[in-house]
Amino acid sequence: SEQRRTAWMTFESLGEALDPDHPDRTIEGWQAPVRAIVLARKPG
Repeated sequence: SEQRRTAWMTFESLGEALDPDHPDRTIEGWQAPVRAIVLARKPG
C-alpha cells in the first residue's frame, strides 16, 4: 500500500487524492505525483 493513516500521520493518503476514474490524475485534475531516486557519487 502507498501510504496509510497512523497515529502520527493523520492526513489523507495519496490514494485518496487520486481520481478513481483516472489514477494518473489528482482529484483536482493535476498530474499524479511522480517519484524518482537519484544516486550520486562524489568524484575522487
